Amino acid sequence: MKSTQTAKFKQNLLDNRRELIEDLMITNENFSNLDHVKVGDLVDQASNFYQKELLIGLSTSEKETLSAIDKALEKINNEMFGQCEACGDTIDEKRLEAIPYTPLCVECKKNNNSNKVRNEGYKV
Repeated sequence: MKSTQTAKFKQNLLDNRRELIEDLMITNENFSNLDHVKVGDLVDQASNFYQKELLIGLSTSEKETLSAIDKALEKINNEMFGQCEACGDTIDEKRLEAIPYTPLCVECKKNNNSNKVRNEGYKV
């Protein structure tokens, strides 16, 4: 991959990383605010609990994405960015433009999802 392309992906990843960190800070603030809310009846308590669970789920997803971004940035530094972790082939540039932190090429991702579905006992 050309250095200009890599630089573009690196900047995109850094921008995404900054936005995610800002979102996580807001999520943590919202979660903290929910802890200070005086709860009333059971409906209020259930709503408060649901909101907390939703924030935890969002936070977990954002943390996973942040980890994937950090891994992609490390790959850029090691000149391994754009290589599929499963097969070693080059990941298509259009895929990287859509998901710059993806570790897998399209074919390996398809195989990964098919295997996951089979292993979990769902019909393919």
